[in-house]
Amino acid sequence: MAWLPINSVPLQFVDENGNPYSGAVLKFYAAGTSTNISVATAQAGTPTVTSVALNSDGYPEVSGNTVMIYVDQDYKAALYPTQTAADSNTGALWTVDNIDPFAVLTLPTNLTDINALTPSDGTIIVGDGTEWVAESGNTARTSLGVGSGDSPTFANVTLTGLTTGHVVLANSAGALTALDVTTKGSLIVGDGAGAPTTLAVGTNDYVLTADSAQSSGMKWAAIPDQVRDYQAFTSSGTWTKPTGAEFVFVEVWSGGGGGANNTASSANESGGSGGEYLCRWFPASALAATETVTVGAGGAGAANGATANGSTGGASSFGSLLAAVGGNPGQTGAGSSYITVPRSATTTSSISSSAYGVLILPQAGPGSTGAGGKTIYGGGGGGGSDSGGSTGGTSAYGGNGGGGNNTLNTAASNGTSPAGGGGGSGNNGGGGNGARGEVRVWTF
Repeated sequence: MAWLPINSVPLQFVDENGNPYSGAVLKFYAAGTSTNISVATAQAGTPTVTSVALNSDGYPEVSGNTVMIYVDQDYKAALYPTQTAADSNTGALWTVDNIDPFAVLTLPTNLTDINALTPSDGTIIVGDGTEWVAESGNTARTSLGVGSGDSPTFANVTLTGLTTGHVVLANSAGALTALDVTTKGSLIVGDGAGAPTTLAVGTNDYVLTADSAQSSGMKWAAIPDQVRDYQAFTSSGTWTKPTGAEFVFVEVWSGGGGGANNTASSANESGGSGGEYLCRWFPASALAATETVTVGAGGAGAANGATANGSTGGASSFGSLLAAVGGNPGQTGAGSSYITVPRSATTTSSISSSAYGVLILPQAGPGSTGAGGKTIYGGGGGGGSDSGGSTGGTSAYGGNGGGGNNTLNTAASNGTSPAGGGGGSGNNGGGGNGARGEVRVWTF
């Protein structure tokens, strides 16, 4: 016979005041007798004991462990205050007799019906109006109202075109239609007339926008004022117009001029002027599919060992639409107030005669025998050899001019990129080199 627990969880025994029966002893007998029986502390039926002492919390405990108690027959239970009382079967605190561990609750009729069903493969449980029954095949389909065949037909529903990657939707006629969404990025949209359709994926970086002129009411379009492409050319190359370009902003710096050198101590050697800066917006339609980009080199400073002017900076250009003249070279033996002036803003060239003009007048910092000229956009001018060497001019947006020098055999400083002019040297140190130009192209 199976062993069953006397309770589903370990029992706690307390007195009428709710205090644990600490130290009391639980003892079991055959039902209706005073014959002591063994009980188990595990469902397997072993180990067994003839009595169980309660711990300080009132729980049955064996070898320091709280235990469940299992019985295999009807029984009588008695609780004694001490082990001595239990051993002598006297002074029980209480006794409960004729306990049947195998007694079960009577199932409700509905559950009894289900309990009696055979769980055959493929059967379902349905109500027949009176009780629960197990059905399968045509009988089950009939009960569920989906017909009696293996391929049930649903009234007023016709499915067509059901292939991989299609979505079934009802159209304006009340029929189902299958929309093909196998293409990556396809969207399902309404047309306002009850006939949904698909919208193909748009160009990379485009966004979905409302457009009442479209049959679907939507279209893919570029993000307004978004930079789609940016290229900075630090050497000559070719610009290719990006797909979807609407406007293009171009910035051009020419190379800065090189500084002069004198083999003797002199305060009259000027730095080269900074490279010129120009910029312009273009409608993308005005530009060719590709445009040649020329980046001018910086002008070389005059070498030590010779009294000479520096070299002119190289011109930079974007196609034939925007060109910046190179920075002028530093001059040797110039007057103490000499300034190497960049190209005049009124000089006629391909820039001023361009159909698109320029946004600002050409800008560059002038070189000088003193401190180099400052500027906002173009390269800063190179400083000269006056007063032992003067500082180069700074630029807020371009490169700075190099400082001049009048210390024996100490070179003047180079200009920084883009477009800074080189410093002048007055004591055989060698003029500083002008910095290279640059072309930057922003596409919107």
